[in-house]
Amino acid sequence: MALNLASIRPAERRLAGAPAPTYLSYVDGQDVDSGRYVYTVSARSLLDDVFAALTLKRRLERGVAGPEEAAGRVVGRCALADEATVAAAVAAAAR
Repeated sequence: MALNLASIRPAERRLAGAPAPTYLSYVDGQDVDSGRYVYTVSARSLLDDVFAALTLKRRLERGVAGPEEAAGRVVGRCALADEATVAAAVAAAAR
């Protein structure tokens, strides 16, 4: 079996309005977006002001901070899988 690198899509997605690259759950060949994310702040942001960086992270994860607040301080976010997504992933893996 040959690997066709031209057909591989990058995992990173820049969704409209997203403050950083977004990594979605990948289930049965499909990207699944839960609408909830875990954010990663930059090392520079942590070194500059750890309390402000972690406060921003918490505010983004609760949905009370907007993308404009994250500019330059967030390096990425991963979608949180809900119970249905996990069940679908387990079922797909079993096939």
